This record gives sequence, C-alpha cells and structure tokens, in this order.
Amino acid sequence: MILIGAIHIIFLKKAFSILVVSSCVFLSKCVSFKIKLSIEYMLDRFKFAFL
Repeated sequence: MILIGAIHIIFLKKAFSILVVSSCVFLSKCVSFKIKLSIEYMLDRFKFAFL
C-alpha cells in the first residue's frame, strides 16, 4: 500500500512538472510572438513617420 502511494506521488510530481514546463513553453512562445508583432508594428509606425 505504501509502495503504491509512493509511485502515485512520483507520477503526480512528474505529471505536474511536465504540465508546468509545457505551460511555460507555451507562455514564452505567446509572449515572444506578441513582442515580435509589437516590434513590427513599431517599425511600421517609424517608417510612416520618417517617409
């Protein structure tokens, strides 16, 4: 019974860490995409300002 509990806890910890890592990767991708879009938008604004 203790062994099953320990395996269960290890499995839960692994699943939780995988979930955290994947959500962090997803968030960083979203953030970098938004930053890229805003930089392109700013560059377009600068082009129009200088032309």
